[in-house]
Amino acid sequence: MTNVTNTSILALAAAMLAGPALAQTAAPQAPPPKVAEAPAPIEEIVVTGSNIKGASDSGAIAVSVLDIEALEAFGVNSTGELFENIAQAGSAEINGSADGPNDARGDVATINLRGLGTGNTLVLLNGRCIAAHAVNQDIGSTPRQITNVNAFPAAGIDRVEVLRDGASALYGSDATAGVVNTILDANFDRIRATLRYSGVEGTGSDEFQGDLAFGLKFNEGRSRILFTGGYFTRNGLYATELDGQFNTVDKRAFLGDDPFGTTTTDFRNTSTSSPFGQFQAGSVNSDGVFAGRRIRQGSTPLTSNTGVFHIQPCSFPGRRSSHHAERTASRPP
Repeated sequence: MTNVTNTSILALAAAMLAGPALAQTAAPQAPPPKVAEAPAPIEEIVVTGSNIKGASDSGAIAVSVLDIEALEAFGVNSTGELFENIAQAGSAEINGSADGPNDARGDVATINLRGLGTGNTLVLLNGRCIAAHAVNQDIGSTPRQITNVNAFPAAGIDRVEVLRDGASALYGSDATAGVVNTILDANFDRIRATLRYSGVEGTGSDEFQGDLAFGLKFNEGRSRILFTGGYFTRNGLYATELDGQFNTVDKRAFLGDDPFGTTTTDFRNTSTSSPFGQFQAGSVNSDGVFAGRRIRQGSTPLTSNTGVFHIQPCSFPGRRSSHHAERTASRPP
């Protein structure tokens, strides 16, 4: 019994001594520390687009960008004239010299991409839609609702982005011809003043425009304010200031002895409505709305059913009533 007990004690002691040696051998070694790598340089990327669900398969579309240098090279007086100089723009059907209800203002203009018609180009400001102009206008007997681009401050524009292809699937029917996105300068922190003057030699027709832009930063650069203002005036060019064939629309006198000028009216471009004022007779009803009414002289109607009439020289055909004004010349004493 004694021999067995001593043997067991020796075996147990040997096992206890070997235990730490086995554990020490199996312990994993710590990995070497990693060397910190220098961060890669970050390049600024500007992305213009819309997050519209279901339009992810449309792919990239063609966009032209006009920076401030390209815009200043146009040398124009207003935002509307600036957009008329864009290569993708067609003839502007509504501008400061177009016929229509906007003539009373003279400062309404829009853009017509690819000549597909005013109202088919989506106009954005800083990527957002702008409310339509208050007065629509018929183009080819079709009423068009437009955005007045002259409301955008020309002095504060940083760049113009032009989507050159139709994008009605992304933006709706307003973008049938494309999209024009005007981006204002968000980092404008200076004062800029521009003055432009032009005129027609030998006449009283001239134009003057002054623009002022002032930007500042505050709140430790986290907030910015841009103030812009402009003044524009234009004096018209009258036909009486021009010489020769340019001061009349009746060209028959320039044909000489050619009988062709006396037998046809193709060279007489006068009209009974455009050169003379058109008026409407009527009164304001109880609802505060002006209502036209027909005016008669005896049994002869002087106006239309809605009271519309015009004034023309007595020598013109189609007159219904004549009125001769007398002038009294006064001599100095």
